[in-house]
Amino acid sequence: MIRISDSQSRLLFGSKPKATRAPRKRTSKAEQPENIVEAQVLDFLRAHGWLCIRQQVGTFVAYYNYANKIQNAPVVRVGEKGATDWLALRPIIGNRTTVEMFYLELKAPGASIRPEQAEWIRKRRAIGLEADWFDCFDSGRQPFEPWYRARFS
Repeated sequence: MIRISDSQSRLLFGSKPKATRAPRKRTSKAEQPENIVEAQVLDFLRAHGWLCIRQQVGTFVAYYNYANKIQNAPVVRVGEKGATDWLALRPIIGNRTTVEMFYLELKAPGASIRPEQAEWIRKRRAIGLEADWFDCFDSGRQPFEPWYRARFS
């Protein structure tokens, strides 16, 4: 976002800008518990040779071009609704063409997944893929480490 003064706006657009609301108070990443769980799990996986790929999901609108007055920007949907945030891959030792993989969704401690995420995970499990969600690293409601040790130790 670019912030400009009223006088700069009048020079650019020829009229007084509309009233804007105050900017949101941003919290640092260290204050967001989901980021702490995510850092713990991803650091653990990377230390054990896993490649962690962020799966982008969402709806995006192209940038409005003020110079050319292009308003009908396309809306683009990326990814599949309910998809997990991460895909983890690791080559099987001694065989460079075969990989182990699993999908994981990470949440803040005590948080739960949305119904579409639960359905997405259920569909992956139904076809034999590993997929799950976690809200903590080693102890809590949905811990990651015991799940990992049971499958990949």
